[in-house]
Amino acid sequence: MSKLFKVILIILVLAVCGFAQSTVKANPSLEATMKKFIRSIETKNTSVFLSFISRKDGLRIMNTIDQGEAGNADKPVLDSTLSYRKLSADLAKKGGYYRDIFIRSKEDPDFYDAFARRKEKWILTGGNKFMLWDKTERKPSNLVYLKWKKSGAAWVVIEAARMIS
Repeated sequence: MSKLFKVILIILVLAVCGFAQSTVKANPSLEATMKKFIRSIETKNTSVFLSFISRKDGLRIMNTIDQGEAGNADKPVLDSTLSYRKLSADLAKKGGYYRDIFIRSKEDPDFYDAFARRKEKWILTGGNKFMLWDKTERKPSNLVYLKWKKSGAAWVVIEAARMIS
């Protein structure tokens, strides 16, 4: 083999290895879990929904405000942390969180509007985070996302972000 050929071959191998390390590999288990979670919202299945919430950590709800080019585009702001206990009690009595999560809003965007029946594609990004694909920006958007964590053999949602107006 010529020396030039060996150098080109090494460069190609390094480039392929670098590309493979920089992309997020699909995790079939997490992708299936994501679909089940979204479906639980669309079908108002509170028990399936709660099965994806950590009993220990609860769920962080982040509000995001799309301020465009004003300087703070796609910046998530902590809204609240819901304990599993509080969330499950509210869902059982179909309280405010139930309406926010499982019923489409007529006025302001809510949790349901952020996650149910979306036409955009969910993209798995680094850190086990699913974000919606923004066709205009041609990249995942930080305005709506779900962040997951492995808990034993199961996946749980630890953070959900939705856009507020």
